[in-house]
Amino acid sequence: MVTTAPALPELPDLRAFMRHAGWIEFPPGPAGSFWSKNNFRIGVPHDDEDPDIISGVVQRIAAVEQIPLKQMAEQIRYFRFDVTHLRAANDYKITSTIPLEAAATITSAARIMLRTVGTTSQRERGEIAGNYSRRGDKVVEEARMGHTREGSFIIPILIRLPEIDETAMAQAVLPGIERSAPEPLERRVMRTFAQSMEAVRTFVVEPAREPTVASLLDVVERGVSREFCVALSRILSEDSVGEFETKFAWAEAVQHSHVLPTSVKIEAEARDLVHKAAEKLRANRIEPRQVFSGKIVELRHEQGNAYGWIKVSTLRHGRWCEIGVRLPLDHYTQAVSWHRDARPVLVEGQVRSAFGRPLIVNDPVRCHPLDETRLL
Repeated sequence: MVTTAPALPELPDLRAFMRHAGWIEFPPGPAGSFWSKNNFRIGVPHDDEDPDIISGVVQRIAAVEQIPLKQMAEQIRYFRFDVTHLRAANDYKITSTIPLEAAATITSAARIMLRTVGTTSQRERGEIAGNYSRRGDKVVEEARMGHTREGSFIIPILIRLPEIDETAMAQAVLPGIERSAPEPLERRVMRTFAQSMEAVRTFVVEPAREPTVASLLDVVERGVSREFCVALSRILSEDSVGEFETKFAWAEAVQHSHVLPTSVKIEAEARDLVHKAAEKLRANRIEPRQVFSGKIVELRHEQGNAYGWIKVSTLRHGRWCEIGVRLPLDHYTQAVSWHRDARPVLVEGQVRSAFGRPLIVNDPVRCHPLDETRLL
C-alpha cells in the first residue's frame, strides 16, 4: 500500500500556528530561530524551500502536540484559512465523474455567489445590479480553490485571513472597558456566505411556499441578493445535481462564533422557490434602512448605571467604523455573552453623528445576534 506524504504548510502559517499553540520564539539567529514549549525546542528556518526541513519541523511539532502527522500538517496548513467545501451530490448521476457542463455551471455560479457576498457583506441590498464592491472583489480574487475530492463533486474554496493579535488589543484599554479585535473583511465575507445560505434555507426553502416581501427582508439583512439567488438556482437546476451543500471550516487563527453555520444543505426541489425569491427581489426594491451588522468589539458599563454601551465594528459608506449602541442593563447583559461568544449582531436604529464625535445609536429598535430571527 502506497502512502501519500501530507501536504506541507507555508512558513508564515507554521509560525502563526506555533504562536497560537503556546510556543515561545527565542531571538532569531542568521538562519532561523528556536521555539520552545514544555521543555521541548524546535528550530524553525527564516526562509527555506527545502521540503525535508519543513517536514521535519512539522513532525517534531506533531510529536510534542501528540497529534497524528497528517492531521497536524492539515491543521497548520489551514490555520489561517476559512474553507468552504461546495458539494453537489446525486446518487445516480454523480459518482466518480460529473458532466463537464454541470461542473462548469457549479464553479462559475459558486464564484458569482462568493462575489455577491463580497459586496453585500459591506452593505445589505436586495439587488446589486452590477455595482459590485471593489474591496469585496479583491477578496474573491485572492481566494484559492483546492483540489476536488473523490465521491461527490466537492470543491474547497479557501480564503486566507490576516494575523490578528487579540492579546495586544485586550491590553490596550482603560479600566471598565473590554475590547476585542475587529472582524477582518475576509472573515466577514465568508461569514456572510454562510449566513446567506442559512437564510435562504430558513426563510425561503423551509416554509415551502412562495416567499413574501417580509421574509425577503430577513434574507437581505443577512447578505442575500437577487444575484445570489440566481446563481444558487442555476446550480439547483442542473440535471446532475440532487442537492447542493456548503460546509464551512472556520480558521482557528481568528476567533469565531460556535453558532456560525458549519453545513447548509439545499435540495434541488427547492429550485423554483429560490428562483421566485430572485424574481421578487428584482420586482421589489428591498434595501434595509437604518440597519447594520458586525462583531461587538467593545463593552462599557459604569457601576450603578441603568444602561451599558457596546461598540459594533461595521462598514458604513464603504469605510470601517465602530458604532456605539446604548442598551438597557438586561439587554446589555445579553450582549456581554454575545461578545464573549463572538456572535455577530444586527442592529436597527438611527445612527447619530456630529463632527469630531463618535457614531452612536441611543435607542435601537432591535439588537440581536445575526443567527437569531427578529426580536422586538
